[in-house]
Amino acid sequence: MDVVLAGTDSLWLLRKARSEKDLELVATDEAPLAPTVRASNLPAIVGALPQDFRVIGPQTPLELASFSREARPCIGSVRARTILGNLPPGAFLRVNGLSGKNLRIFVEGTALTLTHMAARLAQPIKEKTLTEQAAFFRLMSLASELCGTYGRDPTNPARGDCAWGVDPLCTALELKQSLVEVSGARGVRQARRAAGLVTPGSASPAESLLAMAMSLPASLGGVPFPAFQHNKALSWPQDVNGLTKHRTMTPDFYWPQHSVALEYDGARHAEEDRVWEDHRRQQDYTTCGISLLCAQAEDLKSAGAIERLMRIVALQLATQEKAGFLQEVEAALLKPGSSAARATLISQLLPPNCSKTEGESQHS
Repeated sequence: MDVVLAGTDSLWLLRKARSEKDLELVATDEAPLAPTVRASNLPAIVGALPQDFRVIGPQTPLELASFSREARPCIGSVRARTILGNLPPGAFLRVNGLSGKNLRIFVEGTALTLTHMAARLAQPIKEKTLTEQAAFFRLMSLASELCGTYGRDPTNPARGDCAWGVDPLCTALELKQSLVEVSGARGVRQARRAAGLVTPGSASPAESLLAMAMSLPASLGGVPFPAFQHNKALSWPQDVNGLTKHRTMTPDFYWPQHSVALEYDGARHAEEDRVWEDHRRQQDYTTCGISLLCAQAEDLKSAGAIERLMRIVALQLATQEKAGFLQEVEAALLKPGSSAARATLISQLLPPNCSKTEGESQHS
């Protein structure tokens, strides 16, 4: 029997599978066969889900997907989402490693996950408990997570610990292409907008925030920086062989035409070994003619702090930019409403305790 989770339950299991070594998300073009779930099937389905899955009952029904109105389950402990529109190949992911016997459990893939999140966010906007801008930044945060190498806590995504170093579920291009093929679903327009602006490859929520601050339109709190490489390994010049301590470096952000790198270090590095590692990293960049800028959690705590960091980065980039570049950056930073947008961006992207361990650069 195939069971397809939907909505918040699907997102919970998607995040759980990314953070648990015993679980595996498998992309498949095979469409799940989702027969009508009956009351007699429900205990087996609930028993197959992870032990820390929430309690299921009439007041807290399990969210499932069905593919016809006739197949919708009529059980008090199940809420069915009927999916009737066009879907892209690989619209669902199979979750391997669960304990269900003769059960295959699927979750929504990235396109449906983002689309249904956009639809859910319409309700708090309607109730005026969330602004449209905050809702869109929350949607972009999810898009960055899906295209990144971190995963938020399934039970407490806003404040729980993140899973680090996980495989991206898709590239930004794959996400955009999948959303083109989704039709007849509420929220798909906003999902497409978010996917069109996301920068893939972030290793932490803070990196997602920085990527947005340096790529979004000024109306959304961004600044007009040139395109950057994000978490891509550098090749050292041959003439520095034997002079560098690392075989390669992977800066969080890198502007190759400007020879400028920006790295985010979530915590202060007071330990002797870490201070020495920071020194060697700085030496290697200097040896290769690259200017290294470092940002810490304090640089992302307020709109003013981010604006100061953006001005510092702009100064480094300005030497290779056209005349007037710094004026354009300043105009974007001072644009009416942009500082408030940056404050909203911070509130939606940064879990309060993520700065403890996130954003460590990758060296080898």
